[in-house]
Amino acid sequence: GHLLPRVYDSLLDQDDMDFEWLVIDDGSSDDTEARVKAWMLEAPFPIRYLRQSNQGKHIATNRAVEQANGEMFVIVDSDDWLAKGSLTAIRKAWDSIPRAKRHVYANIAGLFVDKQGKPVTRQFPADVFDCNSVEIETRHQVSGEIAMATRTDVRRRFPFPEDVGRYCMPSLVWNRIAANYLTRYINTPLQYKEYQSQGITLSGVHRKIRLSPESFRIRSRELLELPLYVPPRTRARSMRMYIRASLHAGRSALEQWRETHHRVLWLSQYFKGRRDYLRDCAELRKE
Repeated sequence: GHLLPRVYDSLLDQDDMDFEWLVIDDGSSDDTEARVKAWMLEAPFPIRYLRQSNQGKHIATNRAVEQANGEMFVIVDSDDWLAKGSLTAIRKAWDSIPRAKRHVYANIAGLFVDKQGKPVTRQFPADVFDCNSVEIETRHQVSGEIAMATRTDVRRRFPFPEDVGRYCMPSLVWNRIAANYLTRYINTPLQYKEYQSQGITLSGVHRKIRLSPESFRIRSRELLELPLYVPPRTRARSMRMYIRASLHAGRSALEQWRETHHRVLWLSQYFKGRRDYLRDCAELRKE
């Protein structure tokens, strides 16, 4: 609740007011509901508040996508807020794509910056750059979180799986979208980000895997099967993560061997993946 005024103020500061704000309350126990319902009475844009029992960000995102009325869908975490003019920049970038070609694009992507305006995202190869979200990272070496506006109909086609535990890595969905659509990248700050000490981003990979080993298994296995350019180093890292997450999920080496289609790669990475798993276990015991 104490973070939401910053989000609200950034929405009030937009020069494009053709949007709605969906607030998905994932089982909070503070004053979130009271704050949002007060804003609903005064805001110059529609606000809708939906509450669910605590199930995780991925399921909250699915609920928002189901309810959204807009053509484009933007996630703003409670510890993020929009940059001034970001919605105008998104609309301008989308309108710059010829109407006849828009069916092959899913996203408009821009930069995250911190409170001081320093980019959290590494800049894209050009100020306007078309690519998919796998190759922007693997081929063009763009690291860091990326601010995304996605066609709502595309997000409905690619929901988060809801049977994988308390956490699902966003890249699982982005990779599925990347296999089917392009993204237009613009070197424009769209959102501010301030990581919270108790937030999921800084909680450590070992904790996230323990929360949802199945989502890491699925994401790693699917990355190896994508019909896109995935360099050898990334493929090796993905296989190590698959092995590591499989061990967290209680899948034996024999089960992994039977499941994977990349057995030579599995053999080359098994002991490294098992080493990472044992380190996770040690860290979790220590905590």
